[in-house]
Parts: sequence; structure tokens; C-alpha cells
Amino acid sequence: MGQTIGMLETAEHLAHLPATEAALRGGALSPGQARAITHAAAADPGAEGELLATAPRASLRGLEERARAVRDAARPEETEA
Repeated sequence: MGQTIGMLETAEHLAHLPATEAALRGGALSPGQARAITHAAAADPGAEGELLATAPRASLRGLEERARAVRDAARPEETEA
């Protein structure tokens, strides 16, 4: 069920990321690459282009690591109480 939820989240994000959607539909991205890009670009839409450029030259694991870094950087710093 978790995989299905992930696919639905990716589809939802693709509606707001036309360049990533076009790359996926055109066969330039695998579903795993699209998932990594959409989840990171949902947190930082400005990173979409960089991640799309990274996808063809990085392994899926490398792209996922870069996407994770984008998501982490987009999170507001947590303050200590």
C-alpha cells in the first residue's frame, strides 16, 4: 500500500511540475527518478531544473541523495526550546 501512496503523491506533484511530467512521458526519466524529483521539487520548486539535469548523469541512488538534500535544505530550521 505504501508504494501505491507514493505513486499517487508523485502523480499529484507532477501536475505542478510540467517539465518533469514531460520528461517522464517522453521516456527521459524512470518512475523512480520522477518520484525523487517530484518529492524534492514539491519542497523547493526552484530545484526542478537542477534535478532534471542531474538525472541522466547520476545513478538513481545519487539522484535520490541529491533530492533528499534539496528537501532537507527547504525545511525551516528547527529551533530549540
